[in-house]
Amino acid sequence: MGGMTIKLVALDLDGTLVNDALEVSQRTMDVLTHLIHETSVRVVIATGRMYPSAIPFAQRLGIREPIIAYQGALIRDHNANHKTLHHAPIAMPVAQRLIELLREETFHTNLYVNDQLFTNSTQEYADYYAKISGVRPTVIGSLLDALTAPPTKLMVIDETRIDSLLATLREAFPEELSVCKSRHNFCEMIDLSASKWNAIQVLAKKWGITDTEIMAIGDHGNDYSMVSQAGLGVAMGNAPAELQQVATYVTGTIQDDGAADAIERFVINGSALPVVPVRRVAEVTNNPLGPV
Repeated sequence: MGGMTIKLVALDLDGTLVNDALEVSQRTMDVLTHLIHETSVRVVIATGRMYPSAIPFAQRLGIREPIIAYQGALIRDHNANHKTLHHAPIAMPVAQRLIELLREETFHTNLYVNDQLFTNSTQEYADYYAKISGVRPTVIGSLLDALTAPPTKLMVIDETRIDSLLATLREAFPEELSVCKSRHNFCEMIDLSASKWNAIQVLAKKWGITDTEIMAIGDHGNDYSMVSQAGLGVAMGNAPAELQQVATYVTGTIQDDGAADAIERFVINGSALPVVPVRRVAEVTNNPLGPV
C-alpha cells in the first residue's frame, strides 16, 4: 500500500459483518477481537441502523469506539452515558413536507426521532423491520404527530417502488435530503449534510487520523461515501457493481468472510495492494447511486 498504515477501520454491519440470519461468523469475530485487543487500530461501526439497534452488535463484537448510526446522521458514545458527539437531523419544514409526500403515496414509513421509532402502519413491514432491527416501532396514526423534534432519519419499506421513489425524492429535495437504497426494499432519507464518510471524518479529526489512514468496508449504496473516499475503500463481493467500481479493493462475499479477509490481509498482515486506482473528485461526486 505504498507505506500506508491503517489507523481506523470503519465497518458497515448488515451485509458486511452481519448476515441475513443476523449472525456474525466466528472467523469475523476472531479477526475483530485480534484487531481490537492486539493492535492500536480504532474500530468503528458505521451503520444505517438506529443507535439502540446497533448497540448489541457493538457489545457482541467488543467494539469500544463511538457508534456511527442512521447512515452517519448521529454519533453516540455507548461507553460514556450515551453521549451525543454529532447529530445532523433533517430540518423540521423539510421533514413535514417529506411526511406529507410519503403519506399521499401511501408508503409504509418509519420515522426516527430522539432514538425512538414511529411507524404509520401495523402491516407485515412493521413486523419485518422489528425482526431485523430488534426494535419494536410505536404505531401512530399520523407521523406528523410524532414530529416533536427534527428527525434523524426517515425510511420507506416497499417491494416494488423503491427505485421510482428515489428518483421522486431526488427531484423534490435536491438541496435538502440525501437519499439512498440500503437494501433492495429500503429507501433511507437523511439530511444532505449527513453521510457515513462525514461522520467518520468527525471522529478521525478528533483522533488525529488522516483520510489515507482509514479503511472502510461496506456492501451497499449507503456505503458509497466512505468506500469511495477512504484511503482504503473495500467493497464486499456481494456489493452492487456501482460500489465495487469505486472501491480500492473488492473482497469476498459475506458468506466467504470477505470483511475478515480484507482486515487480515491489509491491516493485520500489512499486504500491499495489487493495484491502487487513482480516484478523481468527479468520480466521487458523480455518484450513480445518488447522494449518500
